Amino acid sequence: MTQRIHYRIETPRASIAVEEVGRGSPILFIHSGSTTRAVFAKQFESRLAEEHRLIAFDLPGHGASSDAYDPARTYVIPGLANTVLDLIAYLGLSDIILVGWSLGGEIAIEVASRFDDVRALVLSGTAPAAEYYTQGLKPPPRVALSSKTIWSAEDASEYISTSLDPLAVPLMRQSAVRTDARFREILVTGMRDGLSCNQREVVQNSPFPIAVINGADDPIIDLDYVDSLVIPNLWARQCLRIRHVGHAPHWSAPDVFNQLLRGFAHDLNEGYSGYPRYGHMANLWNKAG
Repeated sequence: MTQRIHYRIETPRASIAVEEVGRGSPILFIHSGSTTRAVFAKQFESRLAEEHRLIAFDLPGHGASSDAYDPARTYVIPGLANTVLDLIAYLGLSDIILVGWSLGGEIAIEVASRFDDVRALVLSGTAPAAEYYTQGLKPPPRVALSSKTIWSAEDASEYISTSLDPLAVPLMRQSAVRTDARFREILVTGMRDGLSCNQREVVQNSPFPIAVINGADDPIIDLDYVDSLVIPNLWARQCLRIRHVGHAPHWSAPDVFNQLLRGFAHDLNEGYSGYPRYGHMANLWNKAG
C-alpha cells in the first residue's frame, strides 16, 4: 500500500490538515459537518489509491484543522467552498473528481459552480436544494441538533449513529464533540439566509458528468426528490441506491461504493458518461437498486 502523507497548509481562512495517498488523477474528498476526513479511511485503504491521488482534509473548525479565523465568513457554504478552492490552488490541482458526502456534497456543488477545472462530481447523501435549504430532506429535518452550539457526548453519539453507523460512534464521537461550537449555528443560519448557490440548478446544468450514489435506507435525505432531478450528464442515467445502507454508503458498504467510484473514474478516462462499460460493474447492480 502506498504510504500516506500528512501535512498542513495555511489559508486565509484556517490552518488546514491534509492527508493524501496514491498517484494519478486527483480525487478530492469533502466530509460532512461535525465529522473529519477519517470518514474516508475505507477509500484510502482501497485499490483506489493504486490508480488515483486521493486527497482528504479537515474542514475549518474540524479535526486537526484550526478553528476559522473569521467564523462568520468561513462557516457558511461559500466560505467552506473558498477553503476548498484555497487547497486546490495550493496543490495546483486540475481535472479533479470531487467527492462530497452530505454537507460535503453541498460544498462540492458550490466549488463546481465557481471552478472551471472540475472533471466530475460524485454526490452521496446530498440533496441539492433550490427554493429552501431543507428541500430534499426527510421530515422532520434535524435542524435542532444540526444547529445546536454545544453538543453533549449523547448528542455526538446520536449524530454519528444516524449519519454514519452505530459501530462508528466510539471512533467518531470525539471528532463530533471537537467541532468548533460556533460552526453549526453559523452554518444553519447561513443556509436559512440563502447564502449559497442554487444547488439544483448547478447539477441540472452541469457541463461535466455527475455520479449520485446513495444508501437505499438513508434516514436523512428524500431519495425520491434526488431521483427526480433532471441531470443530463448523470452517470448510469440514474441515481444509484446501495441496498441495506443508510446515509453513508462509503462507510457502511465501502466495497460496493469503491467499485462504483472506480468504475466511474474508468469511464471518465474513456470519455464516457452514460451507462457503465466495465464488466465488473454488472455485479453491482444486484446490490444497488
